[in-house]
Amino acid sequence: MNLALIASDPLYNILFILFVVLLISFSMQGFELFKSYLQRKSMLNFVSDFAVKNIDDETLKTLDFNVHSLESFLLLASEYFNNADYQNAISIYQALLKHFKNKEQNNKILLLLGECYHKVGFLERSKAMYIESLKLKSRNEEALTKLLILYEQRQEYQEAMQILPSLEELGADLEVEQEFLSALAAIKSRDKAKLEQMLSSKTAATRIILEYFFKYHSQEAWQYIHKINPLAILDILWQLKIHEVDLNLVQNQRLLKEIFTAKGFLAAGQTQMSSDHFELSVLLNLEDKNLANIDFEYACGTCKQLSPVYSHRCINCFKVNTLEPKAFLVRNDKVSKSKEVLTF
Repeated sequence: MNLALIASDPLYNILFILFVVLLISFSMQGFELFKSYLQRKSMLNFVSDFAVKNIDDETLKTLDFNVHSLESFLLLASEYFNNADYQNAISIYQALLKHFKNKEQNNKILLLLGECYHKVGFLERSKAMYIESLKLKSRNEEALTKLLILYEQRQEYQEAMQILPSLEELGADLEVEQEFLSALAAIKSRDKAKLEQMLSSKTAATRIILEYFFKYHSQEAWQYIHKINPLAILDILWQLKIHEVDLNLVQNQRLLKEIFTAKGFLAAGQTQMSSDHFELSVLLNLEDKNLANIDFEYACGTCKQLSPVYSHRCINCFKVNTLEPKAFLVRNDKVSKSKEVLTF
């Protein structure tokens, strides 16, 4: 057989090229399958390290895990989660990971598992779940955001800031997040010069920086009081002791004068004072300032959730710089030390 003649045959060349293409294609498919197998095996070994047994194994074995039942199991786990039964929710999520191989499904379950661990205070386990989720899907905005919040709660601000570029690549606007993380990092390290520099320019983190200054450098804080509406920090101002207040400064600013006259730090004078703000107006016209007081709750401007304590990040929608103090009057009871809301 003349090999040169065969090699010059166009049909032979076409068949040879087709064979090579098919060989490469099957090799790539085989590699992807093997890669998926190793990835899944790694994930299952990883999850088993954090196993929580509450629903017993025998019960789990009797359950029919199939594609059609996935949403039902997720709904059941969600019910456990909403009822704060996190251990049973974790048991179901772990079982689902063992029975489903779809990457999208596993990614979703890992995120839910991370939330469960977060709720019970296992922050390291929660972090591990979010990182494992990112291994399945690196451009995962939800996992990156949850990991950022987790780092922030652990006061690992540098690690949190390292996530920002990845989120920005996905189109997120993180200017406010950047300012808050920078402020929190400076507060943690007591970097007064950095905080003063931030206050000198316009920053969304003004409130938390002023809160730090009023706590540790109260007299210097008054230099920057013009940077913010006093009503936005009314709760902070209301908690100050008289020696922490620059009385000369507040007398020359109407709203600050109203606040500290209502507080009893400044004399009301002979004429009756009034205020555009109801709670202040009531206190201004009370002869005995000990009869009533102002208390606060905090409303998120995004999700409208109310909170009894301030946080720079809403605990419901996790948006930054959305909580505003809402003042309400309470009656002081010197005997029982209790407070009763005043209604008019």
